[in-house]
Amino acid sequence: RNALSPHPNIVNSLELGYHGIRPYEIIELLEGQNLKALVNNHSEMLQKNMLYILVEAAEALAGVHRNGFMHLDVKPENFLLKESPNGLPIVKLTDFDLAKKSDDNGPYPQPGTPIYMAPEQFKEKMAFMSSDVFAFCLMMYRMVTGKAAFVADTKKKLLHLQASSVQTARHPQDIDPSLNPTLCAIIMKGLAKKREQRYPDMMALADELKKKVESIHI
Repeated sequence: RNALSPHPNIVNSLELGYHGIRPYEIIELLEGQNLKALVNNHSEMLQKNMLYILVEAAEALAGVHRNGFMHLDVKPENFLLKESPNGLPIVKLTDFDLAKKSDDNGPYPQPGTPIYMAPEQFKEKMAFMSSDVFAFCLMMYRMVTGKAAFVADTKKKLLHLQASSVQTARHPQDIDPSLNPTLCAIIMKGLAKKREQRYPDMMALADELKKKVESIHI
């Protein structure tokens, strides 16, 4: 984590050391809520600042990729938000326990949270920066539609849909026709089952999102 600090959208590492033979790390305290809680509670702050939060969260993960790492546990629980004096929330990414160098692709059993894993993590036991992109777009989908991208009546069936190379996510505008098509296109590109068809990394997705900001209204 120390290699990623300081960054305005990443929980900062303040001190690394050893207590006897046990390593320790002191990290920044951010008093606030995580994105999962805000989504589940239909937070007014989230709805009011949706696009801003998406851009800030994308910048956080882009910072990880830019420094040559994959996060490998991208999910709403790992993005923390707190209100700031200027009215815009502070958005920070945390939990780097599973992070790996971007060229440490496998194959090996992939760590992480299965419902946010990309197909190649299930089928090939491999992970890439574009796997983080897939997870981020699953999160985006949930944030803007209020629904999961893949739905099934059991967890086993859900993970089968997610791992399948042919089962694609329902288009967000099928859930909410009022959603901006530009934003939906970014989400769907990031959810491509073939990783070569996704954004290669979060720098590319964040750049695309920022470029389209003025034309996107939620």
